[in-house]
Amino acid sequence: MDSGIYISNKNNKIDSFLQFITTLLLILSSKTVVFGIVYANLTLFAALCFCVILLCRQRKKISINNKNSKTLFLFVVFFLILMLMFIDDIQKDFNGYVGAVVLAIEVFATGMLAVTALDKKKFIKYYVNIIVVICIISLVFFSATMASSSFASSMVDKFGVESNRYVALPWHTFGWKVSKNYTYIFDRNAGMWWEPGAFQGFIVLAVLFTITHAEYFKRTAVITVILLITLLTTQSTAGYIILILSVMGFSTEYIECVLRKKSSLSGGKNVSQTIMILIGLLFAIALIQYVLSTGNIDNKLSEDSGSFVSRLEDIISSIKLIFDNPIIGIGLGESGRIARENEATVNTATTILYLASIYGIPFTIFYLYKFFKGIVSIINVRNIFQKVVLILLFTVLLMTETLYLLPIYAMFLYEWDA
Repeated sequence: MDSGIYISNKNNKIDSFLQFITTLLLILSSKTVVFGIVYANLTLFAALCFCVILLCRQRKKISINNKNSKTLFLFVVFFLILMLMFIDDIQKDFNGYVGAVVLAIEVFATGMLAVTALDKKKFIKYYVNIIVVICIISLVFFSATMASSSFASSMVDKFGVESNRYVALPWHTFGWKVSKNYTYIFDRNAGMWWEPGAFQGFIVLAVLFTITHAEYFKRTAVITVILLITLLTTQSTAGYIILILSVMGFSTEYIECVLRKKSSLSGGKNVSQTIMILIGLLFAIALIQYVLSTGNIDNKLSEDSGSFVSRLEDIISSIKLIFDNPIIGIGLGESGRIARENEATVNTATTILYLASIYGIPFTIFYLYKFFKGIVSIINVRNIFQKVVLILLFTVLLMTETLYLLPIYAMFLYEWDA
């Protein structure tokens, strides 16, 4: 009996370790500069392999009748149809076009296998803890960069990774190489990602996991503070808006969970709920007030803002591209590239408009439908108001960054078991 318990505990530890590594690889392959861009193929392949290893250890069978398998199958069928519709583009650039389609299928397949292989509770815990560690490291290196103008260059000289576009260490991104003689160092925190706006997309997801699954964590308040401080250093307008929506929709559950934990720690003694709720509300109000007082949202939404103007031009150009071919899109190949250049839209920085212009409106509607169903299956949603808030905040996120080829976000195309 003792031997059996020992083997069982050992197997549980191995499974937990594999789930942790898989979660880490999924994050790193989601376009972190070094692991998700410079070594993208290797990291994504490693994530896929670990998903398969987990499935083999758990002896899970993937049936074609499974709803997530059907979803992946429909995506694969669409990509194959897309290739046939743009056969001329394939003939002009076979390797480039087929490579782009294979990458999309690989990312979507990795997302499906990850949802099947990973335990939801463990994934949420590991995801949040990994992002917290990334946040702490980023705060140290971002603070040092702001304090010393030579810090970034000295660190890159010692530990930097060779890249034609980024100034980065394996664990932190400092900025972009604009030209051979000019390097742009961020005055905002980008963490391990290609820009600060991308980093916020991973932080707000961790914040959302923390406030909706606070019972999973021992030091919920500490985790929340670290995430919020880091989010503020990204100075991301979208991140601030999503944070406000998260507080509006889910702060009550967060406070209730903290109260339950406080009560259990005090041996069942009553904790003043009124005081705790007031503290929580005051913190939420102070946080929202700070965000609004920075002027970041007003400035970004101002017509005089360069960010607002470029974003607006990008949206208008993308909408024109959508109407060029609303059913199947303009495609990934030569014809699509020419169409984007004619509209001065080389790289649309929004998932929704990018998908609609490249793949067409029907594909985009199906993608969003599956995405929001997947989100609701992993986030604890108690009522219709929270569901609306959840859809709204992820719509904001999808309208600010191109996330559809990131494995972490590809996971949300599939539904988690309860």
